[in-house]
Amino acid sequence: MSFYLLRPCDSSAAFELKPRKAVKLDLQRTLEWLRKREFREVVDAGVMVIVERECMVNLYPSGRMLLRTSDKRLAEKLAAEVGLLLKGAA
Repeated sequence: MSFYLLRPCDSSAAFELKPRKAVKLDLQRTLEWLRKREFREVVDAGVMVIVERECMVNLYPSGRMLLRTSDKRLAEKLAAEVGLLLKGAA
């Protein structure tokens, strides 16, 4: 069973990652988890964070993520990896 839904974003060249079930991410712990996986913090706005590795990723406490790339394979790869984060939060 996957813990997320990946779909193209209607308004930009990006993919949206949404958890199948409600989650509540602690953004500071999420940043620590992502840093260990070589994501670089770009912005921590408190209500969302933006990190970067192969592409920019916006993360929200609800578990929703926006993967800013038009490369579907890259989005699927990152979704599988970041899906582990959602699995741990569920």
